[in-house]
Amino acid sequence: GDKVHPRHKANFRTFDPLRVVSTHCRYSATTCLPGEPVLVAFSGILAPQPIASRVRVEPAVAGLGVEVSGQLIALNGRLLAATTYRITLAPEIEDTLGQQLGRVATATVRFRDAPPSAVIEAETLATIEMEAPRSIPLRLTNVPRVAIRVAAVPRDR
Repeated sequence: GDKVHPRHKANFRTFDPLRVVSTHCRYSATTCLPGEPVLVAFSGILAPQPIASRVRVEPAVAGLGVEVSGQLIALNGRLLAATTYRITLAPEIEDTLGQQLGRVATATVRFRDAPPSAVIEAETLATIEMEAPRSIPLRLTNVPRVAIRVAAVPRDR
């Protein structure tokens, strides 16, 4: 048979198979806040591809956006509070080396309730004009009750 000369030297490098490394939100690996994107991280840099057709999210997400950026797939849309989503990734997802995921991969992310907030959608002082409707532009999230102090401004001011 063929023999390799003892002084023949070859250098080469192999790459690990493409795989999902983690699925998380911007600030947490365990729970997400409404409005945060879901990030799926891979072991290699992903190639440009029709990624939206290779990712499924259940339950369905209104306005779902799916984007590839380096080693990440970012999922954006109306991801709802107090909801657990199952993400299914197709085996055809491919990296820049031509390696495919090779099998269906799944992940689960849980969105918790939004933290309580109360925002007056005006400057620090809300003014109601005399001829205007009597309402204050207030946006509440998970706040059961609000106390507002109202004071009349003298007409000569």
